[in-house]
Order: sequence, then structure tokens, then C-alpha cells
Amino acid sequence: MEKRISNLNDEFDLGLFIKVVKNNIAWIILFFIIAFLMAFLYLRYTYPIYSAKAVIQIQQKNDQTNVLQVKDYSVKTDLPSKIELLKSPVFLDTVFSKLPLDASYYQIGNVLNFEMYKTSPFEIEYRNQINELNNVPVYFSFTDEKNVNINANVNNIERTFRIQTEKWVRLPIIDSLIVHVKNYDKIRKDMKGVNEYPYYVIFSRKENLVRQYSSTLEISVENEAAGTIEIYCNERNAAKASNIVNTLVEEFKKYDIAKQSESADNTIKFVDNQLKIFYDKLYDSEVELQNFKTTNKLNDDTPLPDFSNRINDLEKQLNDLQLQESSLKIIEQAISENENMDIYKLISLLSGVRQESVLESFLKELRKLIFKKQDILYSRTKNSNLISVIDYQIDVQRKLIYETIKANLSDIYNKKIEIEDRILSYEDEIKRSALSFDRIEFIRLQILNNINQGYYNKLVEIKSQLSISNAGITSENRLLEASTTPTVPFFPSQRIVVLSALIGWIIVSLALIVIRYLFHNEITSMKEIFKHISVPMLGIVPNYRDTIPISQLLVDKKPKSIIAESLRSIRSNLEFLSTSEGPKVLAITSTISGEGKTFVALNLAGIIAFSEKKVIILDLDMRKPKIHVGFGVPNDKGMSTILINRNSIEDCIFKSSLNNLDFITAGPVPPNPSELIISAKMVEVINELKKKYDLIVIDNPPIGLVTDGIKIIKMADYPVYVFRENFSKRNFVQNVKKLINDNNINNLSIIVNSVDIKRSGYGYSGVYDYDYGYGYGYGFGYYDEDIRRDKFNLKEFFKNLISK
Repeated sequence: MEKRISNLNDEFDLGLFIKVVKNNIAWIILFFIIAFLMAFLYLRYTYPIYSAKAVIQIQQKNDQTNVLQVKDYSVKTDLPSKIELLKSPVFLDTVFSKLPLDASYYQIGNVLNFEMYKTSPFEIEYRNQINELNNVPVYFSFTDEKNVNINANVNNIERTFRIQTEKWVRLPIIDSLIVHVKNYDKIRKDMKGVNEYPYYVIFSRKENLVRQYSSTLEISVENEAAGTIEIYCNERNAAKASNIVNTLVEEFKKYDIAKQSESADNTIKFVDNQLKIFYDKLYDSEVELQNFKTTNKLNDDTPLPDFSNRINDLEKQLNDLQLQESSLKIIEQAISENENMDIYKLISLLSGVRQESVLESFLKELRKLIFKKQDILYSRTKNSNLISVIDYQIDVQRKLIYETIKANLSDIYNKKIEIEDRILSYEDEIKRSALSFDRIEFIRLQILNNINQGYYNKLVEIKSQLSISNAGITSENRLLEASTTPTVPFFPSQRIVVLSALIGWIIVSLALIVIRYLFHNEITSMKEIFKHISVPMLGIVPNYRDTIPISQLLVDKKPKSIIAESLRSIRSNLEFLSTSEGPKVLAITSTISGEGKTFVALNLAGIIAFSEKKVIILDLDMRKPKIHVGFGVPNDKGMSTILINRNSIEDCIFKSSLNNLDFITAGPVPPNPSELIISAKMVEVINELKKKYDLIVIDNPPIGLVTDGIKIIKMADYPVYVFRENFSKRNFVQNVKKLINDNNINNLSIIVNSVDIKRSGYGYSGVYDYDYGYGYGYGFGYYDEDIRRDKFNLKEFFKNLISK
């Protein structure tokens, strides 16, 4: 079974590809214009979005604690918790409340409206809520510097008011309002425009600002190792975007400092309370000691008993134990009563306490859990599962601290009992040594005063350290890159839009070219014919670039033209096809109408008639006759009336303007043209005409549509099949193969009509080589006039481009 000819181009032909590009150059240019027009309109009518950026670095800095060589009590947190804080509604509400975002001022432009952030020529103050005007445009028009018209559509009712500037007024749509004029020269200039109301203001409730503007923020980690966070704000107004970012950074630094100082302030407050308590105790002990000295007339030089030094040493040890006991109780009370207590500040109270390092690690872990809970509460509720887990961990940590303190207090208690027993034994020795009771009381008062004085001094020292440390606290955030007002919009990007338009144009144009190339089913060269069939090539007929006249007969008007010469070559090639003597029949057909078989028949008959041979043309295309139109005669009689014996042959023969060239028209369209053509009468007519003419040229109907002309093709001496370049489809070659194989028409030859000689680059040779003829081209001799006329003309090129 023969392989069917594909309708798609499955091989690449550079010449065909270039031809397809040239044929579609108008579409390519149109696509280019459309693509960049769309890009221009998109850039023109899309609101620009500006992106402001700032970069902050999270770090610890406490110079005073480093100088004093005290422990750093500042809180360490990770970057994700800082980002969650920056995104938290509570913090953003603080930031947005610092900015003039509750009233947005806009100016109506010719294409787009733009916001006048901090550049408005007037300013509005209002009191109370603006519920009805929330997100409703309120239009302003100034008649002069002291009067302004206000227009608003509230609840689908348009309201207009005329008020005076610089005066508080009450309106039905707003409780109290005042308009301040800041730059009337600009207002006067803007009022000269085409808009009656050149300005409008959109009011926003302050409680809605977080929801309205939080979506414009993008906060993320830039470099985790460096501890940097990048903050973006995308807004239509460049100055507003930059102002929001810078305000957010400044408020974050203030918030960070305040948060760090809060714990230190709580600890200092606790130490102050302890100082008041011990100050009273110290005062009482000093008063009591001084009264004892006054009563007993003692002074600082009064000698003490021999056992006094031993008792003093024991009292010092007892004093240290009491200090440790007091410190532990203070810590125990602090972590149980005040969850916000800065436990790192209490670490200084652990000095000299047994298991100091263990308690210090427990306290640090507890503080870490407490601050973790505080950070999470910015984004979670108190009832969330995560908060419950952290509360459980805090309780466990507190129990560990309680148990450790309890063990230490028990140990201190035992040691105190032991020391007190030893002191009592020494006191007994003193009594046995006849030491007076007053001297013993003096020693007791003196020791008690020393204890109170030592503990009070220690609290004063701790407070001093805490105060200096608190004064040295700075923000953990260092601004690495401050936001500047962007000058180029982040969106839409002109470069990306233009590049997208260019890529889109290229893709669409390539798609068009590729599709047109793949589906270019027309025959463009003889290679496409010879690839599938092997038949004699009778010749080519060049493309006629001017308008073909109605008669379609050109050889009599331009006998020296390229077309005339090509037909002479075909006439010479006919002699090689048949060398027998006598009259001949030349039957011409094609696949469909429009391939030029009638044009070829008329002009080939005319060129043969020039050679002094008698030629007659028969129009057998009875369904669509054209011969009578070409010669300008009526079609009331012809082949159809001859074949039904209504008219004789002699009655239907017409003389043309050329000598030796006659023709018979098709006649009236019969209801049964096929039966007439294949009838015996048709054979009789041809035989009769052979007696008077050397060549009978028959214009057959296209066999791709009807099979009327197959019988005539079979009986013809010169059966000719016409293809038209860039018109005939490739699968038309299948009809030729079928005609040869099924009907045994082995002497069939081919003529290619409307060949573009300029595209080929040469005449019959090269692409159009064939078996018969000389294969010479044009471009010399007396045919130069036709070639010269086809030279490139820039004006004609653009004229043809516009027409396409």
C-alpha cells in the first residue's frame, strides 16, 4: 500500500522558511506593535508599587557591665521570636499610631490618582469616630482660600457641603471638622484642571490600621549567622513606604530598650523595699547599742573579755550564715511572688551560698522559660497548648529551685545551731569568770548591729550595680541599612514588562511562523513533486506580476515576455513527447479550479498558433466555463449543444484575434455534463476536428472535483497536468499517481504555473530541472525589460506591506 502524502512539512527547508517569514512579515510587525502597545498601556495604567527596605542586626551591647566586670543580665532571644514580635498586632498598632495614616490625601490625575503623603496642600483635623466615612472617598474643591466644597456618597446618598477653612464645623456626616490650608498656590493651580473636585481624602479608623497595612510588610531573616533581619514595605507611595519602615525600626529599638529595662526596674524596686526594711532594723540596733553605751558609760576603748575574739569569730560565721539564709529566702520569695522578676539580677545574691553554681543554672533556665512564654504570648493566647507546656516546664523548674533552697536552708540551720551552742559555751565561761551581765549584753548588741550593717551595705552595693547596669542597657538592634525613599517602582518593573513583551512577541511570532510552516501544504518547488512521482516535466510558466486581463491571453500582447518564452519552451518540449505525424490532441486538467489550466491552455494554444499550425481550443469545463469570457463571445452555443446535436460543429466555431487559433465555447450548462463528455459523440467531434486542425487543445474540468475529463485525458496525445506554485496542495500529487496507476496514463506530463523566478534565482535549471528542454534561464537578451521591471523598490515594499 502506497504511503499517503502528509499534509505537514516534516523536513526543514530554509528557503521555504524564509518565504513563510516574508509572507507573514505584516503579522509579525502587527504582533510587535500589539505587544509593545500592551506593555505601554500596562505600565501607563497600572499603579506603581514602591518597596522600601531596612536591615537591622540583633546583638547584645552593655558597656557598663563589661567595665564593672559584673555579669551580663540582658535577655538573649533568637531571631524568630524577634520577627514574631515585629509582626505582632500589639507592636504594629504602636507603630502605625505614630504615623499619619488615618487620613490619606489623593489628587485626581489624568490617568491615575496619586497619594499626597505629607505633601498635601491642605490638612484635615477631625474629632470623634468617622464610622460612616470609613474607607469612603470624600472629595474637596476649593472656591477660594477661605471656602471649600465637600462631596461624599454616604449610604448611597450623595451629600455636598460648603464650609469655611480654618474653622471647626459640625457636619451631618462627621461630628467636628476643620480644614487647614497649607499651600494655596498649588491648590489654585490644581483647580484650573478639568476636574471639579481635584482632591479626595479617605479616612480610616485607627483600629483598622493594623489590618490595612500589615499586609504591606514583609519581615524575614536575611542572614541567620549574622543575626540580621530585613524589613520591606510595599506601598503605592514611595515616601509612605520609607516612613513606615523607618518608624517600625525606631519603635522596635525603643520597645527593646523598655523591655530590657523593665526587669531591672522590678529588681531595683525589690531591693529598695529590702533596704527600707533593713534600714529600720539597723537604725533600731544602733539606737539600742548607743543607749546601752550611754547607760553603762562605755566607749569604744572599753576592754573586752579574753573570749571576745572567739565569740566575734563565731558571730561572723553566724552572720555569714544569716546573710546566706536571708538571700535564699529573698530569692524564694521573689520567684514565687513576681513572675517578671529579673532572676539574673538575683544571681548576685548567691555569692557565698553553697551550691551557688547549681542554683545559678536553675535560675537562668527559669528566666529563659519565662521570657519564652512572654514572646509566644504576642502571637498566641494564654489557653494555647504551647503555653500550657511552657507553664508546666516553669513549674518543674521552680520546684527544683525550691528543693535546692530548702536543702541549703536546712544545712544553714544546722550550722547556726552548732555555732550558737559554741557561743553559749563561751558565754558560760565568761560568766564563770565573773564577767558582768552588762558586758554580755553589750557584746550581743554590738554583734547584732554589725550583722544589720553588713547586710544593709551589701544591699546598697547590689542596688548600685543594678542602677549602673540598667543605665548601660542599649537596644539589641543595630540599624545596618536605613530606608531611603525609593525612586524606581518595585512593581511593575519597566524592564520586566518590556522584556516580557519582547519575549511574548518572539514566542507568538515564532509560533505563527512554525504553524504556518508546518501547515504550509502548498507546492513550492519541483522537489516536492518529484519526491513522490516520476513524470516528465513539460515546463514552467513564470508568475505574471501585473493584473491578468479578462481574456487571459498574453502571448499576443507581449510576445517577447518571459511567459511567452516559457510557453515556447513547452511547445518545443511537446515535440519530444510525441514524434508521430498527424493532428494531435492536448488535454489539460488540474486538481481544483484556480490552478491556471485555462490560462495555460489559452496561451499555449496561442504560442503554438504562432508557429503556423492550426489550433482549436475546446472548453469542456461545462460546469464552470471560462473560454467565452476570455474571448468575449456569448455562451449560448458550444460543446454542450454540439454533443446533443442541437448545433453543428461549424456553427459553434469562433475565430480569435490570432491567426490559426479558433475555439469552441462550453455552451449552456447541461444537467449531465459527465454523460455528454464520455459519449461516443465526443469522440466523433474530436475525430472531425482532426481533419481541419493540427492541434486540438481541450480545457478539461478539474479531475480532483469531478471525473468528467478522465476519458479525454486517456485518449489525448499530450495529457498535461497543471500545478500552481504556492497554491496547489502537496497531496494533489496523490491524484496524479492515482491517474497514472488506475487509468494507465503513462504519457502524462506536468506544467508548473505561476513560478516565482526571483525566489528561485534562476530559470528552468536548478530547482526546476526537468527531462525535456534546454534548462536555460532568463536575464539576458530581449527579456531584460521584464526582469528590470521586477527590481526591488522600497516604496513598493512598504506599500505592499500596508496592503497586507
